[in-house]
Formats: sequence, structure tokens, C-alpha cells
Amino acid sequence: KYGYYNHTKYLRGVNPVFEGYINIKGVLITNGSYPLLIGFKNYSNIYIEVYSLSQNLIYELDALEAPYNLHRESVEISELKKSVDIYLGPIMPIPEDFILVKNGNWQSTKPFRELI
Repeated sequence: KYGYYNHTKYLRGVNPVFEGYINIKGVLITNGSYPLLIGFKNYSNIYIEVYSLSQNLIYELDALEAPYNLHRESVEISELKKSVDIYLGPIMPIPEDFILVKNGNWQSTKPFRELI
């Protein structure tokens, strides 16, 4: 997500090929420093950024996300007319230090992040 540490470290200078809402079985949560998409039984509209990355960078990101039990899952993006991989956490209760991002847009959490 643009403006966050991982974006600055891994995606500096890379422009998204798609930005917008998708309907996915999941919810977006945040602790103010890290927005996280987790699995959920119902569908939600979630704002995402899609990047075209080298396989080596994808492996680096896999290693970065693995300790947090995140995995890549393929979702269809109708605007792109193809499937893309996103990182998704397991279905789980929202951890105590996280809040639900009701509008599904991680960008709305930036003021919250700046207060922490």
C-alpha cells in the first residue's frame, strides 16, 4: 500500500497497473501501521492496488508475509480481464490491536496511522 514501509522498501518507483475496489470474501483491518486483508465468510468491497512484479520480488514478498500467515490467492479483476494474486490472511477473529476498516479503503486509515 502506497505510503507504508513495505511499499517504500519493495515497490519504490513501480506504478500500479490497477487501483480500485474488488468484491472479495474478506475484510480489511488495520492496527494503524499495517492494513491487513483477512478471509471472511461474506463478501466485501476492498480497495486494492495491483502491480506487475518480477518473480524474484514476488518470492521476497512471500517471505516477508509468510511469518504473518498470509498467502497469495488468485482473484479475478474484471477491469483487467484476468486473475491476479493478492495477499490474504486466514479467516480469524479480528485481533485486539486491530480495527475493522468499514469502507474497505486502506487509504482512509492514514490519519489513524499518523495518530499512533
